[in-house]
Order: sequence, then structure tokens, then C-alpha cells
Amino acid sequence: DEENKIPVTSMTLFELASNSKSFTALAILKMNKEGLLELKENISTYLPWFKVYYNKKEVQITIEQLLHHTSGIPMKTISKTPIGESEGMLKKAVSEINGQALNSMPGKRYEYSTVNYNILGLIVEEISGLSYKQYMHKSIFIPLDLNSTSVGVPVDRQIAQGYKISFFSPHEYDAPRFSGNNPAGYIVSNAEDVAKWLNQQLFIDTNRFEGIIKQSHIPDLSVDPTWGLSYAAGWEVDPYGEAKIFHTGLNPNYSSFIGFIPEKKIGIALLANSNSSYTSYLGDIILKSLNNEDISEIPKPENSLDKIFSIVSIILSVFIIGILILMFWAIKGMIQGEREFNALGFSSILKIVFNLLLTLPFAYGIYILPKALMDFSWETSIVWAPISYLSGSFLFIGTVFGLWILSLISIIVPAKNQYIRSLPIIIILSVMSGLANMVIILILINALESEVRTIYLLYYFALALVFYISSNKLVQTRLIRISLSVVYELRMKLINKIFKSSYQKFEKIDNGRVYATLNQDTRTISNSVSIFISLISNIITIIGVFFYLGTISLAATLIILTVIACVAVLYFFVSNKADVFFEQARDTENVFSGLVDGLLYGFKELSLSGEKKKEYTQDIESSCSELRDKSRLALIKFVNAFLIGETLLIIILGSVSFLIPVIFPEIPNYKLVGFIMIILYLIGPINAVLNSIPNVIQIKVSWKRIQGFIDEVKPDLKLSELIKGRKKEINVERLTVKELTYEYDNQDGDRNFKIGPVNIDLYKGEILFIIGGNGSGKSTLANLLTGLYTAKQGNIEINGQPVKSNELGELYSTVFSNTHIFQKLYGLELESRQEEINMLLKLLHLEEKVHVKQNSFSTIELSNGQRKRLSLMKCILENSPIFLFDEWAADQDPEYKKIFYHKLLPEMKKKEKIIIAVTHDDNYFDVADKIIKMDMGKIVKSQEIKPGNGMAVEEIKGVF
Repeated sequence: DEENKIPVTSMTLFELASNSKSFTALAILKMNKEGLLELKENISTYLPWFKVYYNKKEVQITIEQLLHHTSGIPMKTISKTPIGESEGMLKKAVSEINGQALNSMPGKRYEYSTVNYNILGLIVEEISGLSYKQYMHKSIFIPLDLNSTSVGVPVDRQIAQGYKISFFSPHEYDAPRFSGNNPAGYIVSNAEDVAKWLNQQLFIDTNRFEGIIKQSHIPDLSVDPTWGLSYAAGWEVDPYGEAKIFHTGLNPNYSSFIGFIPEKKIGIALLANSNSSYTSYLGDIILKSLNNEDISEIPKPENSLDKIFSIVSIILSVFIIGILILMFWAIKGMIQGEREFNALGFSSILKIVFNLLLTLPFAYGIYILPKALMDFSWETSIVWAPISYLSGSFLFIGTVFGLWILSLISIIVPAKNQYIRSLPIIIILSVMSGLANMVIILILINALESEVRTIYLLYYFALALVFYISSNKLVQTRLIRISLSVVYELRMKLINKIFKSSYQKFEKIDNGRVYATLNQDTRTISNSVSIFISLISNIITIIGVFFYLGTISLAATLIILTVIACVAVLYFFVSNKADVFFEQARDTENVFSGLVDGLLYGFKELSLSGEKKKEYTQDIESSCSELRDKSRLALIKFVNAFLIGETLLIIILGSVSFLIPVIFPEIPNYKLVGFIMIILYLIGPINAVLNSIPNVIQIKVSWKRIQGFIDEVKPDLKLSELIKGRKKEINVERLTVKELTYEYDNQDGDRNFKIGPVNIDLYKGEILFIIGGNGSGKSTLANLLTGLYTAKQGNIEINGQPVKSNELGELYSTVFSNTHIFQKLYGLELESRQEEINMLLKLLHLEEKVHVKQNSFSTIELSNGQRKRLSLMKCILENSPIFLFDEWAADQDPEYKKIFYHKLLPEMKKKEKIIIAVTHDDNYFDVADKIIKMDMGKIVKSQEIKPGNGMAVEEIKGVF
């Protein structure tokens, strides 16, 4: 126990997980020996109600087939095991799979299924007449002197704190109890007893069960072995050569390994209070070491599910932070007037709906994830899978819907600046496109060895592919628009600068420079779009894939990254040198453009003289040659670096094939193949990144030239010149409010709003209406009365005794004006109140909309008025001594108001409840026994309405 620093001792209790099966098997074999059952008998002999089907036909399963896991019952049925530890859970667990379709004909094929042993445990109960727990204690544990062993957690001894591996480390986890799975996985023991058990299996300690223990070691050879192993009775057996018997166990927060070689009298038992896969790994290594076997071929285990989802969670967390920042940015823009609300037309609504529909396949992909990965339900996978699994799934859904919300914001309140409007979503989609590309690679690499059904792999592959293609299309489309707009704006900015310059200033500007800047430089900037998007996508792909490689072998991945880093450094130095040549080539291009300009506009003059043509041609040739040579020098330097880099990448590939198996022998061959496939694939993205560096430098040069031109061409003409050209069981007899005051804290220095002093006296069976205008203090008083606010002075008494604010709420059932309705009816036991529920639903006209099942409303997706009625129904069911309704009838139709005031309130009054209603409905003042009017935080009028005083509604209204 890490938190409390409690060490493990030989007496510390652990769940044995699937090593519980050997005890259940021993119980069955004992009953067989005693003649209480026959192994070849059908289980229907003992459980006549239990039926299974193969190819839609009822078939029979024998006890022997359950013992050997050849029943055909699917492994996934473990997900049907109900949570709970009450009596009868074992029968309930078995009942859950009654009518199950089998994966194979019984007796034909081995398929490990935990449920087999739960059925055996129920048979033990049926035959013995005892509970499984009682039988195991009396007939197995006591005879074997296993005094610390029990079924389920003992109440008198503390079990080790359980841990679950999540986010690369163990975390305290208290798994729910599955008493229905006790025979298969929830026998609890300690090192002392497990040592005795191991000695009994090795026949070092003799006992009366020696014969049936030997029988439990005999493997079932009637079916083909799986991975070279056969199953006996609660044990896996290596049937070839020297008999090696073992079993592993894995529960949500415990694990175990028991293995032994009877002939050599050696064995090992490992118990762990964590769901670590290293328990069985270490057990296997120790057993083989004791037997002087080679352990170099035993691959280290991986908690790949946690690794993958931890990495996914980290990446998606960064995404969601980015999305939240963009949302905050958008809200800030709305506040500052940088964004304007856009009137939604049909096309905008269609786009919003279409974007939302696009999220559904991804949401469905998460919904089927437990079934795809483990053939489990969500409820079961939350128990068994790491926390990172749940975190990654929710973060993914959050990311998908976050992107939809961003798209929604961009449609409803678009930014005025089109670049600000489009750029954030472009960047996010580009990054996610890279991740989708990475996912495609990983699916393809793992498809051959994956246990995931092909249909699910194809779904996720199609999902990733469609997202990759569609996001790329969306990004490319938007970037084309942006890039062309950038070029347009740059050109117009340059042209406007020129037009705002005088001719005297303009004539000093070289024409070639104007041409080169307006055409070549702006065109280079335009082409930069696809380059940058390709760069981002490829970089994200590379980073994501290296994350995955790191989960296979961190050391090998670091070596590869080091080599790639060397290539990047080489490129950095080359790019600095090539930058000079690009700058010189750009200067020469200005001269060349000027000469071309002279050719076009001075061709008439040049045509008059052959000598002039010859000399002008020589100048153009010289300039063109210089441009060629300097561009060539710059690009050749990149070619050299690129070839060196590609050579190094091929060397990396060779290293993976020849050196890494030697340096890292623990990496299995199938993973090395994956390494090679990934490196082969990465050569493309890495080369794309390296090839883009010359283009990036050219873009940098062009951008620098454009900005220099803009700075240099300073307008010297004025604009004018240009114009020319709870405690509900208490019997509440009386509610008394004495001198109650409350004052709001105000940070602004203005006068604070105060309530009180308030004095109220109410008896059971009385109705109080609190009336007053907005801001009069009604809601504040309601909060004080229910204890939501604590008064500055005064107190509230129940039956003459002061009650603390935090205790008042237990006496109330409330419906506030801004009430929230929960789907589950908390704190209520409704099994015997269905008739009352149906009556209330009918009275409130909700019987067609809602029904109550298992203490929950079937839906709360209702209108405001309907939700208020549902809240009122909840109050009535709570049956508290005091009811408070804050503007309940405000959202209701006249019909429901009448029901509320003339039927429900009188009914509550008849049941001697105290009813407090904050209301504006003066037409129903006669319903009240007392009315108080609030104004400026004080009771300004108070009136008792007694049945015999003859006051009509209009007279009461007149008073107020």
C-alpha cells in the first residue's frame, strides 16, 4: 500500500484471479470421486433451466467440457457478469448467459472462457445444497489446512490495496465486486496458504486429495493444443516432454502466476496487487530458471493498450487545450467587436447540420471500441481497461465535437479577417490529418497480428482514410483560397504603394525589381501553401510514428532519432550556406527581369542596329548564365545533403535489420518486421520534409524581398492629391423564522443589497405565498429558508429548535426557477410506488413522454414547462415535510397552473405539509393561508387568509 506505506507480508491477502479455477476444479473432481456427479453428464442434469445453442439449435454441454474450456461458450461472455456481492449473484451471473449462442460445437474446440467455471460453481451449489463459499470453506479449504483462504474478501482481514496500471504507472483502484465470478476469479489467499497449495500440487505435502489433484493435472488431448498448450482442470499444461503445469490470473487490480513441474518438485507462485502483465512474465522466467531452461526467448510483456491510449490522451489533451484557446479567442473577439453575428441562412444551417453529421461516425467508432478491441461492453471495459483507455476515448470525442463547435463559431460569428477565420482550423486539421496518416500506418502494420476482427479494422481504417483524404481536401481548398487572396492583397498593396508614389520617386525604382517582386516573389509565396501543409502533415506523421516506435523499444528509437537529428543538423548548415546563393540568384533575377523589360519596350531601337542586338544579347546571356549558375550552386548543395541524408536513412534501415536484433535481442522478430516497415514508410515523409527545405528558404527570400520593397516604396503623395487624379422522517409541526438578515458582499464599493430582518411563522398544513417585484429579495429569501444561504443574523427554528443552515435542506423538496432535473431519482425507493407514479404522470400530462424505470426517468429531453412538471413530480415523490416552489407556474399553461394551485397544493396541505411558493399568480391568492410581499429585501406587507374571513381573490389582490 504505497499511500499508507503498508508492506506486503506472507500473511497479506491477494485475489488469486483465474488461479481460483484450480480450486473449483478440485471441488468438481471431489464430487465426482464421491459419486455425486459424473464428468460426462450434461449440465442440464443439474441446471435444467440452462440452455445454449449452436447454429440456432439447442445443444448439450458436459461438466468435463466446462472443466477443459471446450464448451464453445465465448470468452466475451465475461462482460455479462453482473456487478454485486449479494447472495444469489452466482445464479444471476449464470442466468445472464442462459440462451447463449456458442462459438463452436461443444467438445470440438478449445476456447478459454471464465464463465465455464462459474457454471461449475453453481453446480457445486445445486448438488451440495450449500453456497459455493460455504462448500469451499468446509470441503476444500479446511481439509487442505488453508486457513487464510476464502471465497471473496473476508470481512475480518484486510486485503492488499489493489492497483490498476494507467498512464504508465500503477494507481490505486478499488474494483467493483463480482460475486457471480467467484468460482472463476475471486478466491482470496496469501503466500502462506499458496505455498501449502503449491506443495500439495507437487505432492511434497500428502493429503487425502492427492488422487484428484493428480487427475486435475491431466490435459484434455481430445482437441488441438493452443500455442502448444492443453488445458487440464483449472491448469494449463505443456503436454510435450516434461509436464509443466501453470496458470496465470488477471483481475482489474490483482494478478497471479502459479507454475510447477511435479517430476522435479519445483514451482513458483507469484501474487501481485496490480493488474500488471509482468506477474506472469516473471513467474515464467523464474520457473524456467529453476528448471535451467533458456529464458532469452521470452518476450517482455507490454501494456500496449495503456501505452497507446496514454499517448493518445496526451496528444488529444494538447489538441483540446488548443481548441479551448481558440474558443476563448473567439469569445474575446465577440466581446471586443472583432466578430459579428452572421444571419443564418439555409446553406449555413445545412453546413452546421452536415458538420455535426460528420462527427457521428467518429462517435460511433468510440462507441464500438470496447467491442472491437475486447468484445466487451463499455461497463465491463471501464472495469478491466486502464484509465487511459476511458480518458483517451472521451478526449477523442471532446476533440471531434470541439472541432464541430469551432466550425459552428466560425459560421455563426465569423472573424472579419478571413485569415484569422480560417487559419486556426486549417492548422488543427493539418495536424489531425498527419495523425490520421499515422493511424493508417499503424493499422496496416498491426493488421496481420491483430486479434481485432477484420470488420472493425476495416471500419477504423476507412474512418482514418476518409478523414485523412477529406481533411486534406478541406485544408488544401481553404489554403488555395487563402494563398490566392494573400497574393492578391500583396500585389494590390504593392501596386497601391506605387500609385501613391510620385513619378520622380518611381523612376528611381528598377523595373526588373518591380517585375520580379510582383510576379516571381508573389508566385513563390502562393506556392508556399502546399509546401507548408505538406510539411506540417509529414512532421506530425513522423512524430506520431516515432511515439509508436518508442513503445516497442525506446532505446532503438532514440538511436534512430539521433541519426535523423544529425541529418537535420547537416541540412541546417547547408541551408545557411545555400541561403547566400539564393540571395545572389535573386539579385541577378532583378537584373535579368530589367533586361527583359528593355527587350520588350526597346525592341524597336535595338532592331535598328545589329551591333546593338549583339551586345544586348550578350548582356542577357551573361545575366541568365549568372542566374543559372548561382541557382545551381544553391540547389546542388541541397542535393548533396539530401543524398547523404538518404544514405543515412538506408543505413538506419540496415541497422534495424542487422544490428538492432543483436543490440536489442529482447525485441521479437515480428516487431522488427514492423520496425522495418515503418522506417520504409517514413523514408517518404522524411524525404518530403528534407526536400521542402530549399523551397522554404526560397519562400523566406521572397518574403524578405516583398517586405523590403514595401518598406522602400514609401508614398510621398497626400491623399488629397490622389483624389484629384436530508431529514425527512422528522415531524415538522412548525417553521419559525426569527430576525433573519442577510447582506451580499460587494467588491465594487456600492451599497450592498440586504435582506431582513425577516420574521415568519408557519405551521404544518399551511401555504405561504411570497410575492414581490423583480429584485425584491424573493429568491434570496428562498435560498435562506432552504439553507442555501447562511444568514448574517437571526435563525430558523423547526418545532421551536434552531436548525443549522446545512441541515435545513434535508427537510425540503424544492423546485427553483432555474431548477435542474436529474434523470435519476436520487434518494428515492420507488419499486412499490408505480401506481402513484403513473397517476402523477397522467395528472401532469407526461404519460406519453416519460416513464420511470429503475429509479430513473426515461428521458429529460423535454420543454421547459414539461421539465418543471417533472421536477414537481419529483418533489411530490420525495414527500418531504416542507415544499418550496420558486415561480413554478411561470412556464406553465393555464391548465397546469390550475392543476397546481387548485389540486396539488390543496392535496399537499391535506397531507399536512408546509408549502412555500414564490409566485406572481395573483389570480390564485385565495389558495394561500398567508401572503407576504417583499420589497427592497424587506417584508412590506403580510396577510393571513383564513377560510372564514370571506376575503375574495380581488380583495386579496387589492391588499397587495
